[in-house]
Amino acid sequence: MLFAQATGQDRLRLHPESETDFFLKEVDAQVSFVRESGGAVTQLLLHQAGRYTPGRKIE
Repeated sequence: MLFAQATGQDRLRLHPESETDFFLKEVDAQVSFVRESGGAVTQLLLHQAGRYTPGRKIE
């Protein structure tokens, strides 16, 4: 299982639509993981309320 948690918010489960695309049941939002040409994930995109918000990968 994969979870996401925004600052100050509850932890929510990400439900898979594909290998890189997920949705949340509790809110109308989708998360996509962006891969580089070699296949490594470099960032995620949060799609909510008609907006895309990027998040870069941290180590």
